Amino acid sequence: MNPPIPKLETLTIENKFQKQELSEQSFYELTKEYRDPFLGGFPKKKRVTKKKAPQKIEPTITFPNVVYNGVIGGSQTKSYILTVNGKQEILNKGETLQGVKLVKANSEEIVVTFEKVTKTITKQ
Repeated sequence: MNPPIPKLETLTIENKFQKQELSEQSFYELTKEYRDPFLGGFPKKKRVTKKKAPQKIEPTITFPNVVYNGVIGGSQTKSYILTVNGKQEILNKGETLQGVKLVKANSEEIVVTFEKVTKTITKQ
């Protein structure tokens, strides 16, 4: 008295699902300017002004009046006769008179510096 067992069919299901790759989301920005309902007007763009650096004004240096008068030759060292602002002195290389330093010298010309300004002066 058992009824016959029905035959069951098995179904095969294929996996056709494909996973989509996620791409980077692009963000959107609204470019239209809308009226602010609370302020009653359109928003104003703030203008950014670049501040200019103040120009450095270099003070003008008045170079003293320097005259090269001549050279005094010794056996080993030479001394040089200079007139600085009307005052005549005998200087060696590297010496300073009234802020004027004798840097180089020969029988024809001298090189002097005053407050980082260098000048070449010929013999008078």
